[in-house]
Amino acid sequence: MKYISIILAAFLFAQFSTGCATRSQKSISSSCVVSDDEAVFVFPISSKDTYEWNAASDNALEYSCMAVFGDYSFGYTLFKHPASNPASGSINELLSAGQCNAWESREYMKNVTVTIKYENENLVVTLEDKDLIQELFAEKPKTYTVDMFGFDYNGASTGAIAYETAIGENVE
Repeated sequence: MKYISIILAAFLFAQFSTGCATRSQKSISSSCVVSDDEAVFVFPISSKDTYEWNAASDNALEYSCMAVFGDYSFGYTLFKHPASNPASGSINELLSAGQCNAWESREYMKNVTVTIKYENENLVVTLEDKDLIQELFAEKPKTYTVDMFGFDYNGASTGAIAYETAIGENVE
């Protein structure tokens, strides 16, 4: 009986751990590759045939996929516009319905280019601004904060950063 209890406990622990790992694995597998010209953030999501939006109350956040560095954040958001009707469609239609932006302390950074695309079951957010990249990555941080809402994972987690070049150094 003692061994059956141990085996049962181990089985339940493995099942519980697997369920938790699935949720954590999504958040942990987010990544960023930095070069002198751009930072490319990859957020894994599961592909669904149809996404729905404009179903929340007016001005409510429905989808978000953001990379956060202290006061800076950039990525994708979709808020329910008061004049919009409920809609549904593919992931690409959902992405077209929202916007990509960069923010510093809640101020919109209009001269910073941020784009998003869906590729190989990943949301790929690209930041293109040499000065901002130099500022954010000069000290070679190893991780960044991932803030997701409305996709597979809701909440904050951590993504890993890899470097293709030495930020701030001349590479010839």
